[in-house]
Amino acid sequence: MRKLVTGLMIGSALASPAAAGQLTPAEVKVCANADQCADILLRHRPSQFDYDVLAREFERLSPTATRKLVGAAKAEQLANLERLAERVRPEIALEMGLLLQTRQDEAARTLGRHILRAQRLQNAKTVKLGRPVALPLLLELSADAPGPLVARLLGQHEFEAARPGYIAMLRSRDAVTPAYNALFADNPETALQALVAQMRRTQTLPEALAIGRMIAGRDTGRADGFYARMLDDIAND
Repeated sequence: MRKLVTGLMIGSALASPAAAGQLTPAEVKVCANADQCADILLRHRPSQFDYDVLAREFERLSPTATRKLVGAAKAEQLANLERLAERVRPEIALEMGLLLQTRQDEAARTLGRHILRAQRLQNAKTVKLGRPVALPLLLELSADAPGPLVARLLGQHEFEAARPGYIAMLRSRDAVTPAYNALFADNPETALQALVAQMRRTQTLPEALAIGRMIAGRDTGRADGFYARMLDDIAND
């Protein structure tokens, strides 16, 4: 608590005179509750307040603070949410991105996808998944914002229901490996069929390289060179 109060003092001291004048005495304190935290963030840009300190408060008061923030943010305030997402723990950023995806306005949904795509979040292996994310939303993200984290979230659901999401992610340079691994664990034959179908549709270099790296990794240790021969067959079609 002492460190948090000190951080707020430093943040207030470093702010411009004009910005400091906009802060009320109650704001230059630790957030009393989730509503106060959301209010402070929505009314002050990062240049006007110490977002590193505010991020620690959101972590302490979430998930309630995150839900209130996402629900109250207007279009012109979304940039404040993006800055906060860069500073909070990955699971708080995940919650923020998912909640933004449930809003009706496209600007919020676009920011949600941006937050979920962030490498910092997608590659965070220590994210606590918490309660299952709604499957329809995950299937949408599989197409719009695929990544290793989305593949992990799909794993919270029955495989057959999640299968379309895994198949969609075979086109993702970041998620092709976990997606194929999940399909292969269920049924190697149908997994291979889905992969071949995707390989025939692949038109971009990043997707082709991602599939190639995944195949090279699976071919390691196989004496028959199965996957390498499969690539040759497709290339010669």
